Amino acid sequence: MKKWFLVLFGLLFISSCSTVEITKTNPNLPNVQITSAKGGIQSVTLTWIPITNQNVKGYVIYRSGSPTGKFEFLTQINNNLQSSYTDTGGILSTLENNATYYYRIAAFNDQGVGPFTQVSATTLPRPNPPEGLKVISGLPHSLILQWQPSSDKSVSGYMIYRAQSSLGPFKAIKRLEGRENTTYTDIGLQDGVTYYYEVSSINYKGVESPPSAYVSGTTQNKPIPPLSLKAVPTGAGTITVYWFPSPTKDVAYYEVYYGNSPSSMAYAGKVKSSVLEYTIKNLEPGKIYLFMVKAIDASDIESPDSEIVQGKTFPIPEAPKGIKAEQLPNGAVKIEWASSGNDIAYYELFRRYYLFITNEIAKVQGTSYIDDKVKPDTTYYYWVKAVDKWGQVSPDSQTVSIKTRSQ
Repeated sequence: MKKWFLVLFGLLFISSCSTVEITKTNPNLPNVQITSAKGGIQSVTLTWIPITNQNVKGYVIYRSGSPTGKFEFLTQINNNLQSSYTDTGGILSTLENNATYYYRIAAFNDQGVGPFTQVSATTLPRPNPPEGLKVISGLPHSLILQWQPSSDKSVSGYMIYRAQSSLGPFKAIKRLEGRENTTYTDIGLQDGVTYYYEVSSINYKGVESPPSAYVSGTTQNKPIPPLSLKAVPTGAGTITVYWFPSPTKDVAYYEVYYGNSPSSMAYAGKVKSSVLEYTIKNLEPGKIYLFMVKAIDASDIESPDSEIVQGKTFPIPEAPKGIKAEQLPNGAVKIEWASSGNDIAYYELFRRYYLFITNEIAKVQGTSYIDDKVKPDTTYYYWVKAVDKWGQVSPDSQTVSIKTRSQ
């Protein structure tokens, strides 16, 4: 149905408006009495009193950009009862905004064109930019723009532009529909950054106003990172990070990161703002790690990285050295070794005999032990491990052997 309607409309249009210019003149035809020439949005509407004389077949209209310039043929109306025509510029072009155009209209019949009547009209200017543009600043991740609705009833919406410098470039970020729709929330913004905005009005023909004067707003500032970090080894494969609180008042929690280099920091965990330390476990012994902490405020805005500090886990104890064994006159075996350092909690002493029977025979806090549970004429093998106060165990010492005397 729609297709046939368009075909019918096209046929009627062709029959009423011909683009073939009539060049003959007929001074006997009456003048056309124009009643109005009104400029619109990129358009001009001409209205006249229709000539009911059956000798008149219709009207021809010419247009020029100057009252004395060349008038170009615009259209031919093949209906003497038609009383108006709207010039929109044509299929491939439009009339300019706030421009004056001059028209000549005359009646015609088969003998030619009658005398011309000249008139002019000025198209409407571009709409004015919106007034009262302001920005509500200090919001997390966002800014709110507000302005007054345009008093121009032809305005159907607004275009919003944003830049990160007052010098631009300003890029379109959103088109709002509706003359009364005068609030926009710009979300997903960086924190603590100033943004610049312009807004233009758009009428229902798509004609856009010049931009408004720019305004600026700054998103909520990032919290200050925590201060004076230090990383202290506090156990086997364990480092505790300590810090002073962020000066920012609304910090909700802290996030702790660690790694082997500044570019490979991994998330370790978080603590509420009243806690100023965090312990990281299961680290490799004797290794240097880097640590960093961020403050996160109540709006979930995170601070810049704190200073990066390093901490080294406790190394595992060295294997005890200088182990030796001797049989005492009473037949017992005394085993001695050198100390592995001040942080040793105890030593584990192991014994093997008959090549395969092995057991731990003692935990010793000193550096010697007397084994009185030995058999005569038997070879024993002894070695020792150091265990520090954090539970880290050294490698085995060298093995020492001794054969007990026969009875």
